[in-house]
Amino acid sequence: MRVLLGLFLLLCAVTLAVQPGQAAFWKKDKPAASPAPSAEKRTVRIAMEGAYAPFNVVGIDGKLKGFDVDIANAVCALANFNCVFTTQAW
Repeated sequence: MRVLLGLFLLLCAVTLAVQPGQAAFWKKDKPAASPAPSAEKRTVRIAMEGAYAPFNVVGIDGKLKGFDVDIANAVCALANFNCVFTTQAW
């Protein structure tokens, strides 16, 4: 049993020594390429019911408010989109 374990460990060591190029795969020398920024914002339309508090509800001022709206605004800000919210009955 010890002989088999020794052979296995020797095989693992030889395999790792023969393939030194594999370690370069894990190195991150260059940052990931990001898309070029666009001069114009793309418009994204998001429809919600507006009757599912606290996620989305129509406020006194007639605008959608809630958790879903906040998350959508944050995503649109990160993606450089212009969000347009509409209400639609379920």
